[in-house]
Parts: sequence; C-alpha cells; structure tokens
Amino acid sequence: MQEITSQKIIINNSTADIQSAILSLENFAHVHGIPITTIDRVNAAISELLANIVQHSFPKNKQGEIGITLQLFDTGKLAIKLINKGIPFNPFYTSPPKYNNASKYKNMDSLGLHLVRKCMDEYNYKRIVDYNITWMSKEQI
Repeated sequence: MQEITSQKIIINNSTADIQSAILSLENFAHVHGIPITTIDRVNAAISELLANIVQHSFPKNKQGEIGITLQLFDTGKLAIKLINKGIPFNPFYTSPPKYNNASKYKNMDSLGLHLVRKCMDEYNYKRIVDYNITWMSKEQI
C-alpha cells in the first residue's frame, strides 16, 4: 500500500474551527474523487472526534492546536490522523451506549463515539509523550 497524496491541516481548539476542518476534508475528497457516501461517514466521525478534543483535551480558555493529516493510498483507503497536545483522552475507551426499555439511551456521552466506531473501518488511539494521537481509516466504496 502506497500513499498517493496527503494534506495537513492545523486548526485551533475551538468549535468554530471544526467547520473549517470539515470544509478542507470535503475539498480534499472532491479533488481526489472520494465518493460522497464515504465522505459523509468520515465527516460524521471527524466532527465528533474534533468536538470531543475541543471539549475534553484542553482546559477551558486554554489555546491549543489540533493537527489533522489526511492520507489517500493507492488501495483507495483514506486515513485520518488527529494530533493534539492536550490532556490525555482516549475517545475509544468508553463503552458503547446502552439502550433501556424507556426508549432512552444511558451514557449519552458515548453515543457520538459509538457513531465513530460504526462510520470508520479502523480506529485507534495512542498517547506518545505529550501528544494524543487518534488514527482512523475508511475504505472507499
């Protein structure tokens, strides 16, 4: 498997910058012919992970950056890496949400992260020195 192209994006840890990252991803996808069904799933996953990074990885009112790397491989695989120097936070450590008989989800905080697991084919988290590194990939359909 060989990388065809990649793009690096850096945003601030603010909810306003999440939309900028999504637009960059959509542009990357359009330029490289990634199917809309694939990009819709990836957008949902990235939006959720970025929101979690903004909410959990940095203390309130503390500036920080989030690095995003998009990689496209000759096999059609799209890989995304999110890096930040925030508080350690493994988004995949939470358990899937539980559904009770009253038609309500328990542990709503994990519902979005459950969506990430369902939208992406592979995902993992590592803490290396002071960095949170979240990696995920999607095979194109």
